[in-house]
Amino acid sequence: MNNAAIANVLLALVWTAITGSFTLPNFVLGLVAAFAALALVQTVPGIPAYSRKTLAITSLGLFFIGDVLRANFRVTRDLISAGTIEPALLVVPTDAKTDLEMTLLVTLVTVTPGTTVIDVHSDGSLLVHFTNLPPGGADAARQDIRDGLERRVLDAIR
Repeated sequence: MNNAAIANVLLALVWTAITGSFTLPNFVLGLVAAFAALALVQTVPGIPAYSRKTLAITSLGLFFIGDVLRANFRVTRDLISAGTIEPALLVVPTDAKTDLEMTLLVTLVTVTPGTTVIDVHSDGSLLVHFTNLPPGGADAARQDIRDGLERRVLDAIR
């Protein structure tokens, strides 16, 4: 745990002590208040990176939840409608460099309904199966992964 995370927890404990309510919701409220206070204090070493990384991880989580919900609706619509389904295997280039970045990206793409990573090439690109290409075709499908999950995964880890 870095100094900023320790400071966040300590400030949350101070919050619960001052309010006199030692409950989980109050502690979580103290964590949020402490995070906001630490984000405002830019002169403490380690604080700017801590708040940026915390916001990036939160952004990734919220985006992923929304992406899974959108994908569920899209797959359901594709199955219920009488339209044609256009499955595809596409190579998606990535900027992921480390094993952690690649593992997280592959996992998130695979658990998103409608997409499955089949292979990871040595150059870092992914072979992804799409159950149905989006209206923009192959390029739109690649951009969707790169601009969506990949960008947020890299922001959260780097």
